[in-house]
Amino acid sequence: MEKLEKYITGIVPANRDAVLDQIVRNRLIKDALDTTQGNALLNTIIDTIAEKTRAIVGCCTIDSTEDQTERMQRLATEIHVAFNLMKDWAGILVAGKVHEEAMEKKAP
Repeated sequence: MEKLEKYITGIVPANRDAVLDQIVRNRLIKDALDTTQGNALLNTIIDTIAEKTRAIVGCCTIDSTEDQTERMQRLATEIHVAFNLMKDWAGILVAGKVHEEAMEKKAP
């Protein structure tokens, strides 16, 4: 906590809230994903993407009908949502890591 306080005081006041938010969100996600439940959640998202992708491929191997097209759109939307969640988490982790590393460099 002391490192964080020292680091945050060195940030331009207008940016402090944003930087602190990045650090806190990074730590929350990192801590959550380091648990059994977090790993299960991540694996569920990955499995969902794989399952929906296989279903779309299955739709493509059947004669294309309006029903199949609508199903493919729904499946693609579900993949898109899962992918965006993982992309957001990755962005949070990367942004937070930059500050975590900078804090370590400034630490005595």
